[in-house]
Amino acid sequence: MINLDKIKICWIKPQDIQLKIVPSKDSKLFELIGSDGKVLSYDGQINYPFTSILSAIRQLQSALGNIKLESKLLNLSAVPRNLFISSSWKNKYLGPVYKKIEYGKSNIELRNIGVPIESIKSFDELVDSVDLFVCTTPFESRITEVGKVGKYLKSKYGEKIVLLASGTGVEGYEDYLLDLGFDFVFVGTVTDRGEDVLKGIVTKDYASLSEMPGVNYNFKDKKVRNLGPRNYQQPDGIRKRNIYFWKKEVAKYFNFCDIDVELIGREELIDKKESLLDYCCSMQDLPIDTIINLLGKQVRFAADEFFISFGCQRNCDFCHAGGKGYFEKSVDNCKKLLDYYCGLGATALIPTDDQVLFGASNDESFAKKIVEILDYAKALGFKFFYGNGIEIYSLAIIIQKSKHNNIYKKLISLFLDTLEYVYLPYENIWGLSCTPEKSKIAKCSLGLKGYKSVLSYLDCYARKHNKKLEVGTNIILSLVPKKTEITLYYKKMDKISEKYKNLTMRYNGFFLIPSKCASHYSELSSKNKIYDEPEIKIVSLPTIYKKNISELEEQYYNNLNALRSSKTKRKMENGFYKLESES
Repeated sequence: MINLDKIKICWIKPQDIQLKIVPSKDSKLFELIGSDGKVLSYDGQINYPFTSILSAIRQLQSALGNIKLESKLLNLSAVPRNLFISSSWKNKYLGPVYKKIEYGKSNIELRNIGVPIESIKSFDELVDSVDLFVCTTPFESRITEVGKVGKYLKSKYGEKIVLLASGTGVEGYEDYLLDLGFDFVFVGTVTDRGEDVLKGIVTKDYASLSEMPGVNYNFKDKKVRNLGPRNYQQPDGIRKRNIYFWKKEVAKYFNFCDIDVELIGREELIDKKESLLDYCCSMQDLPIDTIINLLGKQVRFAADEFFISFGCQRNCDFCHAGGKGYFEKSVDNCKKLLDYYCGLGATALIPTDDQVLFGASNDESFAKKIVEILDYAKALGFKFFYGNGIEIYSLAIIIQKSKHNNIYKKLISLFLDTLEYVYLPYENIWGLSCTPEKSKIAKCSLGLKGYKSVLSYLDCYARKHNKKLEVGTNIILSLVPKKTEITLYYKKMDKISEKYKNLTMRYNGFFLIPSKCASHYSELSSKNKIYDEPEIKIVSLPTIYKKNISELEEQYYNNLNALRSSKTKRKMENGFYKLESES
């Protein structure tokens, strides 16, 4: 054990990016969108959760044991709650257009949301007192902003400052980030021996760093480029062995512990209780008016750090987490985290993705754990916004089992009792996009029949309790969808939504987005020239083929036109998440 008393880290969350599509008068999109354009990305109206950084800090502290972390957190992207509710945030936090990407006859405009790193005046006093500056992202769409932070800090402070870029989102951009000034790039999560990487950097133990999976750096004449241990590019045998050892060790990262976090650099965000909650959350399917209404009622969200399991059991090739291992947290850890957020004043929780019911569908012992956790959350008064999605396959299985199993009956009852909103992605399973034979997850899919059974169950629950449930859903279209496929999807969904009178249905067709973090990227990149703009992967646009952008715009037009003509409750927003009209 290295004899260190305390490691001082400054964590930086870079600015977010807003994307807006602006069609020319010659574009078919002009009749649907208009000359002002429309905001495409979620980030046009949200402060995307940064509690993933809090989770990383907590996991590091858990694994470091007696070595204490002293963390400072600079959130460059956050928009203060009161300005968000009043819709006046763009005057100070939405920058001018800094980049345009051609998209057929249209342009996609990029703007920064938040404050630039150059405006923070407190760095001079931090440089000598901080061991490491970390800029982390789980999404490659933030890579440009991460790079800007590194370039600015390194050009100003040189060797006085040690910079690390980390997270699953940096995968595939290692050399790009090192060239911009980062000293180290770590691909993976904290649970991939993140504490050893941290100690190696702080103590300048380059020999140990050179052997660590996921670590990339340049030192004198030596270039170290190590794949992440669970990376899909690893040979299958090595990858499976690494996942096996990861599962044996991962529990040490989930011992709940208090963490010392000081918010810095943004005077308007110094209130810790206010700023550590994700009040502008990542609900993928709620219209902005709904979110503002919730905020006006003083609903205070805690997001992202609250999850019951870690990793994923599936092997979906379009997801960066696919096939990288799965771990169930302890009930005690979850209860302590609930107490923590309750103490901060949170009233609502947004669990990460679909993990609340994920492991329970085929594991009764895990179902018992979730019952205990949801019961505890209910007693604390929490409501759950499943805006990141509830896996519909798992929900269908649990509903079926609840008919003859008391554990699952209790589970579905608690799930519905604490449910405020649920997003049910109907992704890449039997339907229009692919057949069960071609689907990567066909063996766990229940098809259209199972999907309808879930909606029917929710509809009956809503009618019985005299409430209206808002349900979002989507399907991932083919790589090159025909107009008939797109229109048929909306017709089917129109027919389905009419049947369930107590559900407010919101649906959309999505396009598969190539991610360097996912296994399908290598195959796609070998056959097609992939977009080299990481930001564009934020949105649901057909972004696979670069050779014929006009064809992509036509596909997008077909989807948007079908959406506007359908009965989905999204149509008032024309499929976009807008805050206000912009000139």
